[in-house]
Amino acid sequence: MHTIFGNGYGSGDGDCGVCNFGFPCGLAFSLDESCIYVADTNNHSIRCLDLQKLSSTTILGFERKRGVMIGELDQTLMTEPRGITMNTNGNLLVTTYSMIYNLDLNTNKASIITGKPIIGFKDGYLNEALFDHPDGIVYVDNTIFVADSYNHRIRAIDIGTNIVSTFAVYFIIT
Repeated sequence: MHTIFGNGYGSGDGDCGVCNFGFPCGLAFSLDESCIYVADTNNHSIRCLDLQKLSSTTILGFERKRGVMIGELDQTLMTEPRGITMNTNGNLLVTTYSMIYNLDLNTNKASIITGKPIIGFKDGYLNEALFDHPDGIVYVDNTIFVADSYNHRIRAIDIGTNIVSTFAVYFIIT
């Protein structure tokens, strides 16, 4: 086994042996499998690892700046991206500190699917739901499943009804 991408802690792009990461968490393949997208948590960025060119490029985030700002990908800010998956349209779905983002790679725009810039727990419509450190994320049949880590729940985001609900609950028995 050997390292393909990364040369220690940092935020630099470039060839596979010189690029750096700051606590990379989630990985997702592009639909054509030419790129691995990385949720680079401490750099508050999303990176593309080009498997043909063997190089890294930041597609979202800059200068380790965190926050909440949506729009063009190169101007979008997010805080602590962790989970990442790709839907059937080729959009990246990303979990952050308390929100779920949609990154449309065709239009080069970001939007927030659900969540707010505060942590908490609440099911309901997309504009009402609260999360606390959502992490793992998968997309299946028009539903986004999220591991809402600090709430100890699996949440389901139904894109057809715009409703967030609790899919599974973890109980601590003492």
